[in-house]
Amino acid sequence: MRFNERIMIDHHPIPDADLVAAAAATDAAIGQLRQANPEFAVTEFEYITALAFWYFHEQQVDIAVIEVGIGGDTDSTNVIIPLVSVITSVGLDHAKLLGNTITSVATHKAGIIKPHRPVVTAALPADAMAAVQKRVAETGSDWLVAGRDFEADRAGLDGWGQRFDYRAQTFHLSRVFIRWSARTRCKTRHWRSRPAAWRLRR
Repeated sequence: MRFNERIMIDHHPIPDADLVAAAAATDAAIGQLRQANPEFAVTEFEYITALAFWYFHEQQVDIAVIEVGIGGDTDSTNVIIPLVSVITSVGLDHAKLLGNTITSVATHKAGIIKPHRPVVTAALPADAMAAVQKRVAETGSDWLVAGRDFEADRAGLDGWGQRFDYRAQTFHLSRVFIRWSARTRCKTRHWRSRPAAWRLRR
């Protein structure tokens, strides 16, 4: 795998010329920070995150889905103000870094929830739900929980897309179809962008 494949838009790896430009911009920013603090340093993941953010900004992507590396609150991706935060699961992964309890891990993950920005989660373990509830109370965020506030049933692949039933508290959509078009999905090791071109039909 080429390094370029870690940063993609619409399944297309970042071109060599753009990667060089992204590295130059990132190096320049690091240089400025080191003028104020000669000991300033970044990790490899932080550096790659900066490359990706610069590239997505330059390309003016419609939507970027940013996947956290480890945890949430102290992760290098957690410098953005998202349209919505999503927590899909909480388990005892990376216990050495996040703690060896569900509450500790969930508290780290809940760190991606920003003030007055909505959050969507799966139905998490009780201790995790309590940690998210505490964070939501602090941020004043709207919180939607799968199975409580909405449901997606009968999901399955359908050609170049996915079909499912969607139920919320006030409405129901039957056999919703999401087509993955050429502009729809781009996945990197840590980033996805431009899923905004979904075509929905009933």
